[in-house]
Amino acid sequence: MSDFVSKLSLKLFDKFDLPYDFLDEDVLIWPDNESYQENLEFFEKLKVVNDVAGHGVALVEEYNRCLTKDEKQF
Repeated sequence: MSDFVSKLSLKLFDKFDLPYDFLDEDVLIWPDNESYQENLEFFEKLKVVNDVAGHGVALVEEYNRCLTKDEKQF
C-alpha cells in the first residue's frame, strides 16, 4: 500500500473531509468498511477533467478557425 499512498495522498482525504481509516485495514474487508463506502460513493460521483487535453482541443479549434471561413473547409 505504501507504494501507492503517501502522506501527500492523505491531503486529498483531508481536502474533502473524508475518513481514511480504512487504509489501515486489509483490502479484502474494505467493502464492509463504512469509511471505504463513504469514499467510494464520493469518488464515483466526482467528475474528472483532463485540463491539458481540454486546452489542446481549444487551441486546435482556434487554429482551424483562423485557417477556414466555414466548417466545409475542414
